[in-house]
Amino acid sequence: MAAHFTGLKKALAYAFLADQEHGQQALTTARLKTCEGCPNYKQETKQCGVCGCFMDIKAPLATNRNPMKLGRIEVTHCPKGLWPGIEASVKKQKVAIVPIGGCDYDLAQYYKN
Repeated sequence: MAAHFTGLKKALAYAFLADQEHGQQALTTARLKTCEGCPNYKQETKQCGVCGCFMDIKAPLATNRNPMKLGRIEVTHCPKGLWPGIEASVKKQKVAIVPIGGCDYDLAQYYKN
């Protein structure tokens, strides 16, 4: 029953939060690996203890709606700024994500407000 409830929560989270996927498996894998090594990561539910997101849903996204900011669309980032650094650009209303090295700390700081 608990697994079914978690599956339902994930489906609802994806429906509400997902905006665009980045389509880069290597970036998704790097993001998830970073999360799995973080002390805030909840392994049993695959959730971030800081933002509450399901990381298997969030990691593949280029942009997402932030529920804490009334659904504001943001470039997907780690709230602690620990994910691999990226550069985002908009082309024909789609966000292109390019890994640039470093981490996404500056992006996390930008979206704090």
